[in-house]
Amino acid sequence: MYFQSQTPLGDELTALGVYVIAGLFFNFVALLEYAVILMRRRRRVASKIKSRLQAAANNLRYNVKNEDDNGITSPDGISVATASGSGNLKELEATLADLYIDQVAFIVYLSGLIIFNIIYIAYYSRQ
Repeated sequence: MYFQSQTPLGDELTALGVYVIAGLFFNFVALLEYAVILMRRRRRVASKIKSRLQAAANNLRYNVKNEDDNGITSPDGISVATASGSGNLKELEATLADLYIDQVAFIVYLSGLIIFNIIYIAYYSRQ
């Protein structure tokens, strides 16, 4: 316990403490944004797998094979190729939405960090 007895005790938050807390906050928010994007991507993949399994189950259950552009039409009359084509469009839109979230988050984080540093330097350089 030698080191504890030699370290100064303080009731105030020091400049270094403020900077460390702010850095932890920015890291936490960045990880939170990353988790949101991963969760959105996982949900898309799960729904894509579920829709493919349902389409396969419908094709096996009804055993409907009408000749189409790609050879298979579901019992509802919807072409499997058309459904997967619209799925690719939805996947592209979701990916673009994720990129938009990422770009906005980058701008907000960078702006927040720059503003914090300006305020931090201005406040603690006077003391």
